[in-house]
This record gives sequence, structure tokens and C-alpha cells, in this order.
Amino acid sequence: MSPYTITNKTGYSLEIRKEQDQNSIKSVKKLKDHFKDKDSFSDKKFYVDNNSSISFQIENDESYFFDTANIKNISNSLKISVQIKHTLYKPINDINIQRIHVKEHKVYGGKEAFKITTDVIFDAETNKKILTISSTVLMRNITQRIIEIQFLTKPESFILILNPFDKIPVPFDMISEAIRIKFNDIKEWSLPNTLFNIYAKNSSFQIHILDKYINIRSEDENKFNKILTFEPPFRLKNCLPLSLKIKLNYDDNGYSPTKNDKVNSIFLEPQDSYDMYDIPFETILYCQILIQGYKWSNTTQINSSIVPEKLLFKIYDERGFEQSVILHCFMTNNGARKFYFYSKAYIINESYFNLWLFTNFEKRKQPIPGQKRLIYKEERNDKILLLHEETNLLICEQNCMEETSKEISLEVLNNTLVEFKTMQGFIQMAINMNMLCIGLNFFFFFLKKSKCKKFQIKRNSYIVK
Repeated sequence: MSPYTITNKTGYSLEIRKEQDQNSIKSVKKLKDHFKDKDSFSDKKFYVDNNSSISFQIENDESYFFDTANIKNISNSLKISVQIKHTLYKPINDINIQRIHVKEHKVYGGKEAFKITTDVIFDAETNKKILTISSTVLMRNITQRIIEIQFLTKPESFILILNPFDKIPVPFDMISEAIRIKFNDIKEWSLPNTLFNIYAKNSSFQIHILDKYINIRSEDENKFNKILTFEPPFRLKNCLPLSLKIKLNYDDNGYSPTKNDKVNSIFLEPQDSYDMYDIPFETILYCQILIQGYKWSNTTQINSSIVPEKLLFKIYDERGFEQSVILHCFMTNNGARKFYFYSKAYIINESYFNLWLFTNFEKRKQPIPGQKRLIYKEERNDKILLLHEETNLLICEQNCMEETSKEISLEVLNNTLVEFKTMQGFIQMAINMNMLCIGLNFFFFFLKKSKCKKFQIKRNSYIVK
């Protein structure tokens, strides 16, 4: 298996040749003249399509060259030359794929000179060195829509397609061109913008396409390269274990809501997300939420410079008991907004028993909100209950409400056994406690993990004699 991989992100196909290392050839001559053909290093060509990779093979002769006991006498460099298979660009020589580096190279074609970069890293998992030959500008799409980019100095047919979650290079000789952008399912294009204006500063740039918006965020990928990330102005994600309804109020001018405001109703299953393209990211939003087993929450402003990173939504069950849901607000300067709904903890009843759960608060036993609703207006999962500030738990079976279990601490993540009374007598049951990562508040280079405690009342039980 070859110890090298070459990845092409230049925008065009590449032709790769090995270069002769004269010091190495002299050393190999001493090894019983193993290489009879001095040109065997450079005769073979390798071809790498744009946005793809190849395994860079070393011939058997060269393997011998690396495996000999005299390897210390042989140069530790292995150099290649790269020819871009487009117009009349001159080859780029002396690229060392043995040495870890990030380097910028000039590409000459006629009177013009452009830049590409080479980046060699060592991948410990595959035990390979990976050389990436790249344009200095790349694009990434983290929306759920197909984006088309048209270069205005080229024929109209030259359009780059950026599929959801793709990462592709801008052809290295087009990084300063004027472009237009559109979604593939609409006909209208955005107004022209130059790529240089978009990536020159590490900031966000909002594009207006008819009645839609998209955000482009520019940041450094390494010392020489920029990456442009296409993202929706707003993204909402349900990190709760229950389904979630969201009602958003806003107006087109970004002012406080009035009776004439637009209302956007969203339904999200657990771990679902929803992207909004209809409004710019500076629009002020007012939000209400509805969770299975609870009433609509209060209305809360969720998008402005004064909104904290975390907000609490107060929700009430049909008995009037209060619970809280957290909204984590992730906002970049002049950039997209991302909102995560989650709870600090939740408990799952996997047993066959109809259980009631309580907490001791200021020496008073209080039921956990959301249990056994008085009126069943909709189907819901009664086996899952949200927790927030509860620090302890008491359990009883529905037919033996007078006797609860001993208090179980929820502050320490330990698996434990709980004993409580049922119609069949006292039983023991296990509770497993785990910490979950319930969502990544990310725009790739800004990772913040929101964590949640998960408590599972297990199915197996044991009758206590």
C-alpha cells in the first residue's frame, strides 16, 4: 500500500510526475546498481481529477530504495512536479511530499501569475502522508439546498454546482471574478459580487436572491487559504426528546411584532432542524413553543444584540406545574443565527409500570411536571419527562401512591437501584444515568457542546422477598 495520497482541489485536472533526486540516485548506485534505468523515477505520470484523490504509488524499485539498510545515505525528500491540465500553465516543480508543510506557489501562464497552495500532513490513522494541492479559495455548503454559482467573465454555461454539505474549490484562476448566485429551484440570480469582496475580510456577507437570503461566511482555513461557507440566515434545531412546535413572529422591517406581523409555524421531531431563507439575519424574531403535554410558552424575543446566549422558556402542564426549556442562541457578527432547544435533563421510563415521579423541593414533595395529563387531547409519549433544576427523584407506582422510594440524587452520574412498592409487593429496579451530547452549536470552526443528563428507568425488575 502506498504511503502517500494526493488530493486535488485546484479546480482543474492535474498531471503528476516524480522528480529525480540526484543524491538518492548516487546512493542507489552504490547498492549494487539496483536502478539500471536512471529515468525510472520520472517516466511514470499520475492523473488526478479535480476534487478527487489518488494513492501515489512507489514502484517496486523505489520500494527497494526505501527499504535498504543504507536508507540513511538516501535523501529523505521525494519531490514531484505538477502540470495543470488547462491552457498553457507552466509546471510547478520541487514539491516535497515527504516533508510536513504548508506552502504557496505561483502558477505562470502567459503574462499572468496565479497562486495555489500545497499542504502536507501526516494521517496517523492511515499511516499516510496526504498532499493537498489547492486553490486559495474553497466553498462549502451547509444549507439543505443546491446552490449555483455563475462566473460572469465566462460563458453562461460555466456554472459551479454546490450541493448540500459539499466542499469544492474555486478554480485558482477565477478567485477574483465577478459572480452571481442562485438556488437551483428558482430562476432569478443575485446581483453581481466579486469573490474578492466576499473573502477579503474574515466576516459574513449576506446575498439577496429575489425574496430569499443566504449568508456567506469567510474565514481562514490555513495560512494561505480562505473558505467561504454558505449558510441559511436562521437555523432552528430540536434537541429535545419530544416533538416541538415553534411559532415565530416577525415583520419585514425588523421592528417589534404587531397584529400585522407574519407568523411562521414550524413542527420539529427530535433532532430535526429547520432553515429559514425568507428574512435577513438582522430581523427581530419573537418565539413561542409548544411541547407534548404542555401549554404554549410565553412569547420571547430571540434575535437581537441584547439577547443573551441562553434563554429560558417557561412551560406549564395542564395542572399548572412549571418546567423550563433552554434555548441556546449562537450568533456570529453579521452572520447566520443558530438556535437549539434542549433541556438540562430528561428521564425515560422503560419499565412496564405506570410510575409517578416526584422531587423534594424545600422539604415538600412535588410531582415532576408533564405527567398523566387530565385530558388527553393528542397522542404523546408519557414515558419521557423533561427535567430542569431538579436535584433528586422519588418514585412510586400509580396504584401505591402512598409509598414512594427513597430519595435518589440526580447530581451525581451513578447507576443505582431503586426499591418501591407495587401491588405485587416491593420490587427493585435499575436507573442508568448518562451524560449526552445533544447538539453541536457549530459553524464548523466554533464548536460548543450542549450536554444533557439522561436517566433511564430500566425494564427488568426484581421482587424483593
